[in-house]
Amino acid sequence: MARHALLGNKLTVLNSSSPFAKLLDACIKSKSSRDTRTVHSQIIKSQFSDEIFINNRLIDAYGKCGCFDYAREVFDKMPDRNTFTYNSMIGTLTILGSVTEAEMLFSSMPQPDQCSWNLMVSGFAQHELFDKSVEYFVEMHGKDFVLNEYSYGSGLSACAGLRDLVASVKNARAMFTKMMERNVVSWNALIAGYTQNGDNEEALGLFLLLKRESVLPTHYTFGNLLNACASLADLKLGRQAHVHILKHGFRFQYGPEPDVFVDVGDLDADEEQNKAELTMLQELEIPLFAAVR
Repeated sequence: MARHALLGNKLTVLNSSSPFAKLLDACIKSKSSRDTRTVHSQIIKSQFSDEIFINNRLIDAYGKCGCFDYAREVFDKMPDRNTFTYNSMIGTLTILGSVTEAEMLFSSMPQPDQCSWNLMVSGFAQHELFDKSVEYFVEMHGKDFVLNEYSYGSGLSACAGLRDLVASVKNARAMFTKMMERNVVSWNALIAGYTQNGDNEEALGLFLLLKRESVLPTHYTFGNLLNACASLADLKLGRQAHVHILKHGFRFQYGPEPDVFVDVGDLDADEEQNKAELTMLQELEIPLFAAVR
């Protein structure tokens, strides 16, 4: 524990704040606010009490340990701050759900960087304030910031979350098309957006594109896939999807808490039937979703 490492007050004579930073990393890993306060008390007694780097790490540690008041106290007492200081505080606020306060702090920043904008886009999306998330994404793009995979992923999730607006999914598809690299999270977000808006054939078509690009689907991908099949009330598509799921090593589990997969007609086949269907797919090479254009 960090408090044991500090016995004897030996760290106050060090020439670098790196040992404090390592101790704070340990505090974050253990989620110990008590240890963070212990390290903080030693930093105050050292020559590093006003150092921007170690105070930034303190804000980050307090935030990740759920101690917003302490994080804010460190922030307010800092004689000098840099962009990372603001980003650490904004990250803390979004983690705790104080997105309005995070927005106020963002507005007061001298020079927000790409990380600052990403924090706002993702923070609003994580707390389902999708309209604000998209607003920040669009503004970020307008200020000519380089949009990386994280930026697009957050913006895409926000657009997909605006499931009551058809235009939002179109915006998500436009973002998706511009992405240089797409991971399965990006594919899942857009597929989910289509299914939530009732564009089930588009969702199935996007799944086909995912397969052609050799992206490995997850259980979440298949959950949305089966939702699309169920909405289309197409048992043939549903059974083909079921077999495809088995081919990827997933199984249907039923219990007190429903699995992500949904029932489509008589898809609740037993294990022998599952094996038979998998064999049918492999031997006959049934084209998945051939009916989808």
